[in-house]
Amino acid sequence: RGKNKGACFSTFVDFDFNLSLTRALLRHDFGVELPVLPEGTLCPPVPNRLNYVCWIRELLNCFLDGENDFDLQAGNEHCQGIDIGTGASCIYPLLICTARDPKGKLLFPKWRMLATDIEPASISCALENVSANSLGQRINVHLVSVDAAEKNNDESDLDGVAAGPLQLALDAADNSIRMDDTKAKDGISSSMSCFDFAMTNPPFYETKEEAMEVRKGDGRSRTDMTFSEGVYQHGGELGFVKSILKDSFRIQNRVRWYTSMFARKSSLVAMENILREAGLGYRNIKTTRFQQGKTTRFGIAWTFSVVPLRSVGK
Repeated sequence: RGKNKGACFSTFVDFDFNLSLTRALLRHDFGVELPVLPEGTLCPPVPNRLNYVCWIRELLNCFLDGENDFDLQAGNEHCQGIDIGTGASCIYPLLICTARDPKGKLLFPKWRMLATDIEPASISCALENVSANSLGQRINVHLVSVDAAEKNNDESDLDGVAAGPLQLALDAADNSIRMDDTKAKDGISSSMSCFDFAMTNPPFYETKEEAMEVRKGDGRSRTDMTFSEGVYQHGGELGFVKSILKDSFRIQNRVRWYTSMFARKSSLVAMENILREAGLGYRNIKTTRFQQGKTTRFGIAWTFSVVPLRSVGK
């Protein structure tokens, strides 16, 4: 119990406790079942993940005509998104497909998601969780080759030619998945799948040792997660998002908003500086903070599309 605030929070990391809490929240607030989440995989905190989903909604609102808030009936009811590194839970696609307004109406009834991961075990679990909620028609889960993903390990500049995690996800959409690409955006051929947003919760750590260290603040153990969920050996979370940035410069407006969550504010600041040095203006970069209880995360987004002036500062 928090001092003088009456707030309750867990002071230890216990997978069974966290899984039970996550399942209860998903079932009560979203009608979502999460039958498969093996011990040792990342158990997602639902409020934090929902904050990210709601921010995606705000970003897409930037491109709506008029001054009204986001309106699914005003032309954005058929959005498509990519979740890079969806994990065993497939939490972001599940939340997007089941989120409801206070009256119980689905917020995104026709949105569809492409969910990718490099771990076969995670893909198998994600497929089971999607199937358990009868969302197979709206969520496409696809395995990305580890060998292909490992080829993108050059952090030297933004001109690398190796395919990064986003490009590999798009290749999966082009080669194996039929998604709604009937409306070409910004002059892009409709023969290629186009997406309204890409999102990722990147591996936070650069080494296995870093991921296993106890927390400096209170000495608690780190949250359970697989190696690929927690470690990216080519620069940690910042290196992972930089690899997505490389992809974004190649594909440009094929994706409307490129987004990521960060665990560290230093990564957010560094990424924002990289984007500005790469020539993106202030209207094309947005940042935010996700605050839930004692946990703070940060979000960054960039776009190559022209952002209406009315959206600046939102």
